[in-house]
Amino acid sequence: MEGLSESDVGIVEREELMVPPSGDGEPTMRVAHFLQPTVTSIEGPVFELPANCLSSLPHKFEPKNWPLKMTFYGCILPKKDWKFWVGKMASLHESTWKKAGIYEAILNSTYSIQRQDDLVLGLAEKWCPETKSFIFSWGEATITLEDMIIFGYSVLGSSVFSPLETDELKSTAEKLNRTGTKIRRTAGRKVAYNLWKKKFMDSGSEIEHEAFLVFWLSRFVFPVSYAIVKRLKTIFPIAIHLARGTRIALAPAVLAHIYRDLSLLNKKIVALAQLDHFENEENSSALAITLHSPLQLLVQIWAWERFLELRPKPNLIQVGESRFAQWHKTMLRVENVRTVLDSVE
Repeated sequence: MEGLSESDVGIVEREELMVPPSGDGEPTMRVAHFLQPTVTSIEGPVFELPANCLSSLPHKFEPKNWPLKMTFYGCILPKKDWKFWVGKMASLHESTWKKAGIYEAILNSTYSIQRQDDLVLGLAEKWCPETKSFIFSWGEATITLEDMIIFGYSVLGSSVFSPLETDELKSTAEKLNRTGTKIRRTAGRKVAYNLWKKKFMDSGSEIEHEAFLVFWLSRFVFPVSYAIVKRLKTIFPIAIHLARGTRIALAPAVLAHIYRDLSLLNKKIVALAQLDHFENEENSSALAITLHSPLQLLVQIWAWERFLELRPKPNLIQVGESRFAQWHKTMLRVENVRTVLDSVE
């Protein structure tokens, strides 16, 4: 994956009547980006849940016995040097980050959130790809843009596809590109995260701030692999805009990524549930799935904040800490996540 596209993030662009962000004035026709699926009218038949979303998985289906191999690029435990880099850059750019609406999200990336695969898988079983919601025995729920705001991402601002329009911005992108090219020549076709970090961290480079944001975006917000990919046609412009305090609407793009990955995981679970046995487990691509959103992190925290029986004991949030501090290095093992999700009142 060389960059983000509208199909990748589940966003559709179209012209609609839009109310100004201030809430004042008359609606005007503007080009805007919408999460899919969308509707353009309140007229028409009442939507009914798809039948497949209402049916339960086969009784014989036991998640703990799966040979399913999952790779979560969006679940990364931060290293000590990353926390150091965040602290240093925050001392210089805190006001800019707050203006751009990313301060909380960057701080959140410094906490160690322990993986709980069975919880995410249990929720994925309940996911309905058609409605982009969890269908529980007791009702329907989903992750929303409001949750993304709570997690530190801005719902307002320019599109993640906003281009670089001035010579100064384009020059900065070219400097980042040249550095990436040099690293690739010495390390192979991909730019490893540790090499990018080693090159820029505490370097005093004129583009250290932009390079820091490239690392944060590609590692924690739009993770596509364990290395910075060859071309970051979208990540570079986002980082450059954010470094200048320009607010970018990251929330819709992150949420769309999560919706996409939950749908992929649900479809994989449903497909595996239909199999009586597995052949050639070591090499079968049918038994592997790679997810590129921060799904493991954000969906897990979303569940912890709503299901008391699944929630580990939270830490006390100290002054100056972000919301994720309460879940730093916490964990609660649940014997049967499915039973808990089905029994919530």
